[in-house]
Amino acid sequence: TYGDSRMKVGSLVHGRHDPEHTGIVVEIGPKATYTDHNRRACRVKWFDGDETIEFIKMLEVISEG
Repeated sequence: TYGDSRMKVGSLVHGRHDPEHTGIVVEIGPKATYTDHNRRACRVKWFDGDETIEFIKMLEVISEG
């Protein structure tokens, strides 16, 4: 489910528009976005080596961490 309430640190996720792009949630509600977006964003460490901040609703939980 997109924007899944099961999402937590350690969850395996992939992008809503790019299911091949897979990563691990390393932080929910990062300080960089907390003021504007509270806990609606998370930091993801992607398996390709990138680390980005994403809106939770744009991700799908593959496996709970």
